[in-house]
Amino acid sequence: MERKTLPPELLLEQYRDLLREDGVEALPLVISGSSMTPFLAGGRDTVYLSRLMRPVRRGDMVLYRRDNGAYVLHRVYRVGPEGCTMVGDAQTVPEPGIREDQFLAVVTRAVRR
Repeated sequence: MERKTLPPELLLEQYRDLLREDGVEALPLVISGSSMTPFLAGGRDTVYLSRLMRPVRRGDMVLYRRDNGAYVLHRVYRVGPEGCTMVGDAQTVPEPGIREDQFLAVVTRAVRR
């Protein structure tokens, strides 16, 4: 299989559209960055993204888009009426106020190499 590298914004916009189609169960994404270490390592590990079929729960790993346009893969730390609080495994400062409409996909499988 040939491996291609695309700018994250372009790739994730395509993924968002593909995940809305019937028949698409999961799409692979090689992790970049270090916010999810030690569980996931950037450039080494792959997650499989699926469309959200249920409300998110504490502990789910979710791909979301911040209001500034940045795509982030973090865990749900807390679900509340004001939105979700997200945090990376390697972070100590939670990010509150993430809305449901910002969620793009949930991680259904991780492959660590």
